[in-house]
Amino acid sequence: MASSSFELWQPPVQFRGHVLPEWPKGVYPDPFETFVNELARSTETPVELSALMVLPAVATAAQGRYQVQVKTDYCEPLNIWTSVALPPGSRKSAVQGACTQPLVRFESLLKQHIEPLKLEIEAKNKILEARLKELRQKASKAEADELEKLSEEIFKLEKSIKPTIAIPQLWTSDITPENLATIMADNHGCMAVLSDEAGIFDILAGRYSGGIPNLDLVLKAHSGTPCRVNRASKPPIFLENPTLTMGLSPQPGHLEGMARNSAFRGRGLIARFLFALPQSNLGSRTLDEQSIDPTVVDGYQRALEAILRLDSSGCNEVKEKVKLRLSEEAFEVWRLYSLAIEIRMSDQGLLAHITDWAGKLPGAIARIAALLHVMRYAHAHPEASSIHKDDMLAAIKIGGFLQSHALAVFDLLGQDKNLSGAKKIVSWLKKNPVLEFTRRECHRAHKSHFEKVSELDASLNLLVDHNYLKEKPQEVVAHRPSKIYLVNPLIYEEEPALNAK
Repeated sequence: MASSSFELWQPPVQFRGHVLPEWPKGVYPDPFETFVNELARSTETPVELSALMVLPAVATAAQGRYQVQVKTDYCEPLNIWTSVALPPGSRKSAVQGACTQPLVRFESLLKQHIEPLKLEIEAKNKILEARLKELRQKASKAEADELEKLSEEIFKLEKSIKPTIAIPQLWTSDITPENLATIMADNHGCMAVLSDEAGIFDILAGRYSGGIPNLDLVLKAHSGTPCRVNRASKPPIFLENPTLTMGLSPQPGHLEGMARNSAFRGRGLIARFLFALPQSNLGSRTLDEQSIDPTVVDGYQRALEAILRLDSSGCNEVKEKVKLRLSEEAFEVWRLYSLAIEIRMSDQGLLAHITDWAGKLPGAIARIAALLHVMRYAHAHPEASSIHKDDMLAAIKIGGFLQSHALAVFDLLGQDKNLSGAKKIVSWLKKNPVLEFTRRECHRAHKSHFEKVSELDASLNLLVDHNYLKEKPQEVVAHRPSKIYLVNPLIYEEEPALNAK
């Protein structure tokens, strides 16, 4: 077909993409830095996965005890939300298991210590309750004089009953918002969701609540805002300063699912995550890397357990959080960085289309700097010294990485159906090579992605604009035949970067 000859076509134009930076080197204090790099090497996984699994593990350990005081009237909690998108088979479970192992061990130690006390209290309470039952039966039949004495004794016994002790729980992989409130109340307002999957998104979207999103508690628990949970059959739960950490590694396809949920973006759930889109190692692994050195693992576990011992999460009592303060130099660096972010959020700025995310970035950087400070002084007393400028600069390096990856994620979410539809059409053409096709034929092949034929138009126009297709001129006739598109033969010879990064 002459109109589709190679000579009449220009090469397809690449879709807009992002050159994504790798995780910055040397931003964590040792032994955390060495552990992150060695875990990534031994598992042959992107270093971003280890780095952004270790950070929420540290936040889980520190969030119950510390907060960072940026200014006199401005504090940030130390919980963070991270999301590292990688395909199945990327050994995410192995990395998560290694990063959370100290949390599992510490929970076991707490249980061994607290369970005997719990059983003792419950046994004594049962004796008191049995005695109370007898006294109440007597009181129900007693005369006035005897009733007064029995009432006093009943009152004293009731006051003697001690509240049961909850077995501390630091983290979970899967939980409903309703159960989250109960567990956070038992763990003085703290909890973490750490998972190599994204099931929590389905739950928040309303899997167990008739499709109605249930986001109030998790949103408040990101910022540490007081929250009261009232339930019909149980006493209300009041969380004065809830803090929830999340460390997830969903499949990339889950990001599109998040984008389709208007409540996630509209209410700011997505804007609270620190994203990474690392290049997958699948297909290039050697599968013969040596195991991580046990001394490296031991150093990481000891350091994280030392932070856990500083926390009050195992004491079943609420304590006022200790404030970690910035040094003057660290604050000035943070202030200038925050001003730079503010400028980028202006109408023509780089971050103008993601101000919901970017507006939270300076606070996230303050949290990360404080977590780096806690890592550095894991075996000492982090509150004894101010957060140093070097840790703030390291946090800002991480911020540069996070900003680039957030731009890529939000572009992916914004392009949603149009770009993904264009990719599907090109993939269909490469599997079924033709030099022309009708709009109706294209819709028939993609009914699962486009309900109506008209919904194809934006994706087809995108392909026309980028020289993948041309609309074939047709004579005007009464019955309006389906549009015909000519295919650029060069797409069968080259690999235009639809997925350019």
